[in-house]
Amino acid sequence: MSDQFNYKLVTPEKIYLEGDAQMVVLPGAEGDLGVLPNHSNIITSLRPGIIKVTNSDQTQSLFVEEGFINQGSASASEIVAGALQDHKRAIILQLLMPLMKPKK
Repeated sequence: MSDQFNYKLVTPEKIYLEGDAQMVVLPGAEGDLGVLPNHSNIITSLRPGIIKVTNSDQTQSLFVEEGFINQGSASASEIVAGALQDHKRAIILQLLMPLMKPKK
């Protein structure tokens, strides 16, 4: 069993990122979703939030406004995003997001 899978992060303009990852964490419509190698097939929409792509030597964070994931096979995943921001903005937004949640 492989410890990585191929992913492709696509925007309307271009293929933004692609390569092999150990894990991709996505802000799914129903909650955060972790995609690992040999994940079952899934299609779901994305809410605004942080995408984290982890490979053997680094984790990259990106902010996505909207999109969907199509995990069509155990070895490939396509993430279609409406808009992405660089990792510096993603880190800032990740810090601010807990402050924007309604208090109970």
